[in-house]
Amino acid sequence: MVSFGESDILVSSFTVGKVRVQNIFHDPAIYPRLGLYIGWTLLERPDSLAAPDVPLTDYELRELIGELSLKEREDVIGPVLWTGQRTGIRSTHDGWERQLKMTCDLDPWRIEKIERIRDGKEPKLWLNLWPTLVARGVGLDTRMLSPIPISVPRDTWIDFLTKARGCFYDILEFKYAGEEAIRFRKAFEHLKSARRSVDRGEYNLAVSMCRKAIETVYHEIPNDALKEQLVAKTDKKRAGEYMSFIARIKQLAGCAVHDFKPASEYSRIEALFVIQSTESIIALLNGLTELPKE
Repeated sequence: MVSFGESDILVSSFTVGKVRVQNIFHDPAIYPRLGLYIGWTLLERPDSLAAPDVPLTDYELRELIGELSLKEREDVIGPVLWTGQRTGIRSTHDGWERQLKMTCDLDPWRIEKIERIRDGKEPKLWLNLWPTLVARGVGLDTRMLSPIPISVPRDTWIDFLTKARGCFYDILEFKYAGEEAIRFRKAFEHLKSARRSVDRGEYNLAVSMCRKAIETVYHEIPNDALKEQLVAKTDKKRAGEYMSFIARIKQLAGCAVHDFKPASEYSRIEALFVIQSTESIIALLNGLTELPKE
């Protein structure tokens, strides 16, 4: 069975079951929400291990809360709660695993912190769980449930990111409609590809996508016409500075593919700078230029 991480359930130093993280996913919500499928197994056992003829102890899980963190006992990401339809989880003699769903509410800032530390690799997370177990109506001490290290496959995490990012907007908003959207659509597609490349840790490829985005703008508005429109909407000096900025960002993006020697790898923060600069350029040009006249 696939497991992203697991731990034994201990009561008074005796193992009475196992908990494991079966999968993580994006739980549909109006904000980023990380879902975790948890496999929970409780075993019936004699009160005295030396007396197999003694009646078995029946355990029941009544409540489960936890915390998700970046390190074993620090850098907390957020609380983890048992959500969805609840059914009684009781011990069985054959160790039947029951599945339950838990969720951790996130936001763009926490996701960015995780991404900064992950740096394109598989995320390493920790899950602390505090169950409420009872036996014959009496609460049990389960403080010996160890923190669970979670190794999330990169493709699984990227799938979560792709869906979660539909729940919030980038800081920069593009205001466009109709024909304006059509003329810059290719540039937007290149920028989306650039952000997906950042998620995969392919920073040079992400930067090269920005160069392609700028080239599609030049295809729609030739260089001379672009400067002429900027002068008309601003002034000669500002238009010149804008053109220089666009050229410099394009040149910077070109370093990822057109260097005379093998290009060194861009860092994540550099790739995001080039992407955000390119997004700002396209947003600016969208507001200061007009569609070519027929």
